[in-house]
Amino acid sequence: MKKISVIVFLILVVSGVSSGCSFAPVAESGQKVRVLTIDEVASCRKLGTTGASVLSTLAGIKRPPETIAKELENVARNAAGGMGGDTIVPKSVIHQGQRTFFVYKCVNPDG
Repeated sequence: MKKISVIVFLILVVSGVSSGCSFAPVAESGQKVRVLTIDEVASCRKLGTTGASVLSTLAGIKRPPETIAKELENVARNAAGGMGGDTIVPKSVIHQGQRTFFVYKCVNPDG
């Protein structure tokens, strides 16, 4: 009976991973944080950087790159909101579930 439960659990995990389910939702602090390119933030005030990290594999299975990228953005948006930022710009490429982002204040940057 225990063996069946483990198998069912693994099937659920694998189906969740392959469907791209997200484990990093956007918190209230990150709801209004946008993701822009470096060219779009020329008139913004840079507040700093933030690092984001999520699982790149789950139960030994690689997670979809699109899911990892979206979760990293969500984590960075949450962090930026906590820093008083309203915009993030990717600074690095995604490597093993990690990415660095610049954090900016673009709406009323001097206020």
